[in-house]
Amino acid sequence: DAAENYGYEAWGMEPSSFLVKKGKKRGLKIEQGTIDSHNFKPKSFDMICLWDVLEHLANPKQSLVQIKKLLKDDGVLLINFPDISTLQAKLFKHRFWWIISVHLTHFTPKTISKICELTGFKVIRFNPYWQTLEFGYLAKMAVHYKVPFAKLGEALLPNFIKNIPIPYYASQTTAIARIKS
Repeated sequence: DAAENYGYEAWGMEPSSFLVKKGKKRGLKIEQGTIDSHNFKPKSFDMICLWDVLEHLANPKQSLVQIKKLLKDDGVLLINFPDISTLQAKLFKHRFWWIISVHLTHFTPKTISKICELTGFKVIRFNPYWQTLEFGYLAKMAVHYKVPFAKLGEALLPNFIKNIPIPYYASQTTAIARIKS
């Protein structure tokens, strides 16, 4: 959706048939499958985005090799990942919120640079990724996680406050890479 809003012709890949159906209902061009099961031609993309994907893959190195084949020679690879080297990760240690069973590999900017180098990419930039959620959603999450007094606070919040967008940093980093020449 976001890419199309900026004028790009965007395609998505998703393993879940349920999510593919939802995406198609919204008018998105989305194909069910993974990088190992697609119908895309080599060198057919200007950019490939792995937004919170790489950490879920059983063989991220092999997936990047496959992705390189799909990118045009001047193509861009964007990887957004939970960064296990942040201050938040160090403070929370084993309770760090990104240490979850569906994350098969944990990355840092150093390991992202290394896996990119090994698969024919060069990282040209890292940026911290700031997300934005409405205050009301964050209040509901506080209730869900049983934060003391959250239920009372959420009930008393006026709607105009619930709709205020709140930017926050949750230890995610975005890497931008290009095919090595």
